[in-house]
Amino acid sequence: MMAVAIGMVVLVAYAPTVAGDGGYYCWSNYDHEPKTIKRINCKKNPHAASLHGCQQQCDMNEDCEGIVYINGVHNWKKGKICCFLKSDIEEERLEYQPHRTTCEEN
Repeated sequence: MMAVAIGMVVLVAYAPTVAGDGGYYCWSNYDHEPKTIKRINCKKNPHAASLHGCQQQCDMNEDCEGIVYINGVHNWKKGKICCFLKSDIEEERLEYQPHRTTCEEN
């Protein structure tokens, strides 16, 4: 009797998770540096200080195709900027970064 082992190759991709009401694909703990069209100060605009609120800001901007949301105390620029509107999200440009969520409109 002969035993044959068959190896499996598992490919890891940036598997999106769906979040938000408007139909966004989101990647937790990933950032997308290029294509920022607007940085939102969440101290001045508290409605954008959640993932859903940031997505709503994108929905109101005709040039916006996605967002990067930075959670809570990890906000950029002294805790002010938490929402970045993007003109495009390129999956191949995603970079691992904790406490950030990148979302692309469906």
